[in-house]
Amino acid sequence: MTESDSCAVEAVCTALADEECRRLLRALDEPLTASDVAQRCDLPQTSTYRKLGMLSTADLVEERTEIRDDGNHTTRFVRNATGAFVTFEDGQSFDVELITDDETPDQRLAQLWTAVSEEL
Repeated sequence: MTESDSCAVEAVCTALADEECRRLLRALDEPLTASDVAQRCDLPQTSTYRKLGMLSTADLVEERTEIRDDGNHTTRFVRNATGAFVTFEDGQSFDVELITDDETPDQRLAQLWTAVSEEL
């Protein structure tokens, strides 16, 4: 496992261990501005930006800029994953694989079955 892989695992685990980050993930069932997220989660704006940064570092949230004709561009945040597989490999290291919205239930089941088969 490379250092960047280790950092990614730590970022995902840290973000998911944080109750406010989990609350933000639940709120992001549609693209929202940071102000909308703060309001929905009843958090101060500064805390919301810090938590969105943690989620972004973990690749759980993506920042998208909406270009508007009037020149007032809007940044919205989108949940980037619907779940995560965390595996303990060779008794030495952890691995995290994010599940995206693009994956069908059949693909997720195949991934899970592959992970289980590798353990047997």
